Amino acid sequence: VEEEEKTTNNNNTMWNCCCCIFKSCCRRRRGAVMMCGDGVNDAPSLALADISVAMGEGAALAMENSDVTLMDSNLEKLVFSLTMGRRVVRIIVVNIVFSLTIKAVVMGFAFAGRASLWAAIISDVGAMLIVTLNSMRLLPSSKKVKNIQASLSSIAGTGTPAAASAGVGDVGEVVV
Repeated sequence: VEEEEKTTNNNNTMWNCCCCIFKSCCRRRRGAVMMCGDGVNDAPSLALADISVAMGEGAALAMENSDVTLMDSNLEKLVFSLTMGRRVVRIIVVNIVFSLTIKAVVMGFAFAGRASLWAAIISDVGAMLIVTLNSMRLLPSSKKVKNIQASLSSIAGTGTPAAASAGVGDVGEVVV
């Protein structure tokens, strides 16, 4: 029993040392550590990483320890998700700044006695419509969807885009 405890303690000490080295080396370069993995051997690294991504076809333990699980092993979906996330945040900031600017302008006119209640209502509804239309730029166009399906069919090795989309799944399918 004592030998087992010594072995376990040595393994834990060695594991902690390796993990500290891994994190310190990765953080020296950029600051945050992202790990992608799909198996049981990747689970400890996924648990230590700041952002962990598991592949959907991998081990359940890897999916348990990950922050994001891709539904298949296509890492292009991860890049797509990161790009789309940046676009979403940028558009949200633009929408908020635009909306608050319009409200501040109308409030300024109202305090100066130049705007009525109807001007405030119309500017608010107009700003809402403009913000909604600006957000709709995030929706994929039919041309983009066809290009994505064609690239997935070439990756999957199937002849038709419909077969690729049926077998691979929709782009951006990320479960958090």
